[in-house]
Amino acid sequence: MRQKNIIQKDNIKSTVVSKKLPKEVKSRILKNLLVAIMVVAYFLILILAHQNMRPERLAGDIEIFAIAYLVSGLIVLERAYKKDDGKLAITSIELLVLSFHTLSINHMVNILKSDFSTYLLISSGAFSIYFILKTIIIYTKDRKQYLNSLSDISEIVNEDKPIIKEATKKTKKVDDINNENDTKLQEKKDINKEENKLKDNKNKNDKPNKTVNKKVNSQKNKLKSTATATQKKKVIKDDDKKESEELNTKKAKTKSNKTSTKKNEKEPIKEVKGKQTNNKISEKSTNKKKTKNNTEKSETNIKNETNKKKTKNNTEKSETNIKNETNKKKTKNNTEKSEPNIKNETNKNQKQLKNKKEVNKND
Repeated sequence: MRQKNIIQKDNIKSTVVSKKLPKEVKSRILKNLLVAIMVVAYFLILILAHQNMRPERLAGDIEIFAIAYLVSGLIVLERAYKKDDGKLAITSIELLVLSFHTLSINHMVNILKSDFSTYLLISSGAFSIYFILKTIIIYTKDRKQYLNSLSDISEIVNEDKPIIKEATKKTKKVDDINNENDTKLQEKKDINKEENKLKDNKNKNDKPNKTVNKKVNSQKNKLKSTATATQKKKVIKDDDKKESEELNTKKAKTKSNKTSTKKNEKEPIKEVKGKQTNNKISEKSTNKKKTKNNTEKSETNIKNETNKKKTKNNTEKSETNIKNETNKKKTKNNTEKSEPNIKNETNKNQKQLKNKKEVNKND
């Protein structure tokens, strides 16, 4: 018993030691913390320089720092692109952000009209919060990965998964029957094509080809052989079905004896359900008849309306035609009346002219 307890304690110690993070993760966390401390120290140095240096000299120093950060960021970015490393790419982006921030210090102080030292303290706090959050994310992510690598639960679960086998007997039988039917249809089609070819050849030349007849006969023999084979298979299947039906009937009799008492209790409930279903069916049939009658009525109403519209249009057309005919007749009458009047006036004018001429002659 003591030996077993000692062994268990040693196993527990080994598991506790193994749950500790590796050195690589610890080094990454320490690097991020050191970078955060360095950024805060950089901003504190700028605050001290603002208090002890001239503004012109300080502006030149800020530009030098910005250029240095920008160049270093570009170099790290090129290295990350060559090595295809995401960590180096993140560090390069951080350096570029810091360089742009240093360039915009004087400009932002003038726009916001704030104190230089307060602005730098706020920016140092923001950068420190960013690096602390980054270290927390790295710690949690790497710890999860490390613990998952130690545990064998996922492998055990994948090994212990049951293999589901689908029933393939029925599907195989159905597929075989379908394939046989397809082959028969294809053979029949081929025979029909060849017979048609023979007929065409007979019409052209009265001497049919012997080879074609042989092929047709061979295919017919094949069909007969396949038909006999299928009949034999059907007989075997029928025998199997009869045996299975006999077994099922025996089982059903035994079950019926057991469930007869239960059925007697459930019969009134089933009768009520049957009446409800019959009522539902009758209601559905009445609703269908009503809908049909309504549709028929609507169709008749539409037809009557269309006929009425047609009659109205015809009456309107007839009225317009009558009006036009009456107007034509009036115009004709007016023209006929106007012609004799014109002739009378012309005759009068001619008589007057003659009288004037006679009077002039007498004078």
